[in-house]
Amino acid sequence: MAIGQLMARWAEAYADPRGSARRILSASPTWVDACAMVLLATVLQLMIEIVLENVAPNLDGAAGAPESGAAEGAAGGAGERLEEADPIAFAFRTLGANLVLFALVSLVAWFVGRQAGGKGRFTDVMSMVGWHALAGLPLQVVFLLVFAFVGPSGSGFASLLFLAVAVYLLYLFAAFIAEAHGFQNVGLVMAASFGVLFAFSFVSVLVLARMGLLEMP
Repeated sequence: MAIGQLMARWAEAYADPRGSARRILSASPTWVDACAMVLLATVLQLMIEIVLENVAPNLDGAAGAPESGAAEGAAGGAGERLEEADPIAFAFRTLGANLVLFALVSLVAWFVGRQAGGKGRFTDVMSMVGWHALAGLPLQVVFLLVFAFVGPSGSGFASLLFLAVAVYLLYLFAAFIAEAHGFQNVGLVMAASFGVLFAFSFVSVLVLARMGLLEMP
C-alpha cells in the first residue's frame, strides 16, 4: 500500500469508520494481511517514539512527565524504556508482545461476537483488529506530539486529550468489530468492548509477563 493510499484509508477510517471497515473486508484479507498491518503499525510507532525521544528533550519542559499515570505511560514511558533497555531487544519484544495481544484480542472479539449472534469469520475479525492497530496510529501520534510540546505545564490538557483519544479508539474498535460481525448498534458493541477489554487487560498482562514479553514492576 502506497503512502497516499494509506493516508486516504486513514482519513476514511475517521470520516466513515464502518465504510472503511467494509472496504477492508471487501478485499478478503487473510490472516497474513492482518499480521502485516499490526507489524507495520508497530514499526511506525517505534520509529515515531525514537524520533520524539531525540526531539522532546530539546523542547522546553517536554521531557517531564504529566501528573496522569496513563498519559505518562503513553508519552513518557516509551522513551524511558528505550534508554534503559537494548533498543533492538526492546523492538523485538514490542513486536512479539503486539502480535500476542493481536491474536488474543482477535480471538476474544471473534468468540464473544459469535456468542452474541455475530456472523463474522475469524479472519474478518483479525483483519479488523489489525486495521484498528494501524488506523489508530495517527491519533496516538497526535497525542505524543501534543504532550512533547506542552510538557508538564500542560499535563491537565494532555490528560484530557489522552482520555478523548482512548474513547475514540474504543469507538473505532467497536465500529470495526460491529461491521465484521454484522451488528447494527455500535453503541452496544462499544459498551461490551469496554467491559470485555477491561477484564482482558488483566489476563493479557499475566500472559505477556509469563512469556517474558513484559517486565512486571
